[in-house]
Amino acid sequence: MHPTCLAPNSTLGGDLLKKWKIVDGHRILLKAGVGFVNQEPYNEVAATELHGRMMAPEEFTSYRLFEDARRVYSACDNLLGPDEELIAAWDVVRNVKQPNNLSDFRFLVSRYVQLGLDEDYVIEQLAKMFAADFVLANRDRHYRNFGIVRNVETLEVACIAPVFDTGSCLWSNAELLDAPIDFEYKAKPFKDVGMRPQDQVGLFEGHFGWFDPACLEGFPERVAEILGRNPNIAERRIATVERQVRKNAETLVRLAR
Repeated sequence: MHPTCLAPNSTLGGDLLKKWKIVDGHRILLKAGVGFVNQEPYNEVAATELHGRMMAPEEFTSYRLFEDARRVYSACDNLLGPDEELIAAWDVVRNVKQPNNLSDFRFLVSRYVQLGLDEDYVIEQLAKMFAADFVLANRDRHYRNFGIVRNVETLEVACIAPVFDTGSCLWSNAELLDAPIDFEYKAKPFKDVGMRPQDQVGLFEGHFGWFDPACLEGFPERVAEILGRNPNIAERRIATVERQVRKNAETLVRLAR
């Protein structure tokens, strides 16, 4: 195979340009951003910083910046082992009728439990992912952007998949960030059109025993430092993002209590 493959496996999906690249005999996935600003790769690095503060190493996918042909990408290793496959949450829920007495969230949890995962483990892992999404204002955590890992031979479910694909965050789709509406979004995936981000975090009330508010100390400044590596993002925008991330972090601490 040529060192660079411009057609990643179709299961990756999404709108951003992706490609596999072999570097020193090791395969990595490169993912670009949108337009000349190209903020999304830097967002992935900021998300990795936050995930590392809130999660164990095996619970998230680590992203780094990688320059190739004068374009900056986010780069990550394959999150799966040689005998593993990713099953998107969409495929977990789509072929089973949802009982009328279960919300979308409780139905997803019940499906994970039916596949052999412990309920407390499932809720805690989802709480970590959606809490981080809240701080980062991730607008694209749809059912295909998270899931479970299972063995390809036995079909036994091993674990919740490490958190991945968080680049559509930090208001990268907003042009100016100078009006309150620029910061508004619907948090996916629950309900037909999503829900208020605060309400999504509220689904996990009573399940924040894992959360240490100290993990957020200094994180807004780290976001500013990471975005500052991108020469296409104005300093004024970075300062605005930093302030809003700090506000989100403070709100998460209140909600978690």
